[in-house]
Amino acid sequence: SDLSGPLVFYHSDTTIHALSLSSLDSSSLIAFYPQPSATIEDVEPSRVEQVFVGRVSVPGNNDINARRSFKSCRGLYVSAGQDGSVECGAAAIAALEMWTPVLVQDCEQKGAVALKMCLPGSDDVRYLSIAAHDPNEPGTHVEANAHATSIGPRQTFIAKHQANRSLQT
Repeated sequence: SDLSGPLVFYHSDTTIHALSLSSLDSSSLIAFYPQPSATIEDVEPSRVEQVFVGRVSVPGNNDINARRSFKSCRGLYVSAGQDGSVECGAAAIAALEMWTPVLVQDCEQKGAVALKMCLPGSDDVRYLSIAAHDPNEPGTHVEANAHATSIGPRQTFIAKHQANRSLQT
């Protein structure tokens, strides 16, 4: 219910993918990488590049629909370009780094969310998406983009909060 703090965003079809920075140190590339877990319930991040820290734009506003920014382990923010590109290269928060969570009610997965971007200077609304891909082609990353103007299966994610995790012994 809260998209503040350390989060991992997962997409699940026949394969579970996690939103992640490229493992290359200087790259701002952001994509969805396949995860080895069998189910969405037990999936855990496999790399620090998969964890983003969510923060509301107006401190004290705990409304689920409040705009949020998502900061990477490199201190940079997830942003959408006017062309629908998605990257993680912004050092400061501006309009293109602000995402509005939308709870997806008509989804099989409880707690599903879409991330909406309102493009500055227009009425255009775009959603974070996992690009179309062949789910039978294992081991490849899939592009993240913000081309979609409505919510569908490729714009629906499960956000898992990492701060409430307990260690397994």
